[in-house]
Amino acid sequence: MAIINATNIYTNTKYVVSSVGATPYSTIQSAITAANAAGIPATVYIRPGTYTENLTLYNGINLEGSESTSVKIVGQHTPPT
Repeated sequence: MAIINATNIYTNTKYVVSSVGATPYSTIQSAITAANAAGIPATVYIRPGTYTENLTLYNGINLEGSESTSVKIVGQHTPPT
């Protein structure tokens, strides 16, 4: 949900990823891509699990693991330009 008025844009939108389903995104990259396409700063919230994928990261998109020891990302990652 984004709250927009004449002077600011505020968003609390989160893109939720789960390796076991029951969320809109099953891969981290699909959530990152959707968040980037929205064109506003966003957070990709990653539920516990091991994710094997190569990520392309973008400015304004933050990754947040549910717990520091419960999320493992294996792969090569391309930082924002």
